[in-house]
Amino acid sequence: MLANHMLVDLDLPGGRTVKTVNSPIWVEGAAKVRPRRAPEVGEHTEEILRSAGCTDADIAALREAGAI
Repeated sequence: MLANHMLVDLDLPGGRTVKTVNSPIWVEGAAKVRPRRAPEVGEHTEEILRSAGCTDADIAALREAGAI
């Protein structure tokens, strides 16, 4: 599994590393994307709200209301 790159390192927060399953699909001429960790809950909330047109004031109000 290791020799065939079916298990690869996955970096986690805090400097930890674990093995995870690599995609079994190889496409000629395309760079393979390494697995990455899932985002933490709420990790991209502000970025998504800004892309939806929310201002800093809108985001602050949502945070104050406990919505985010």
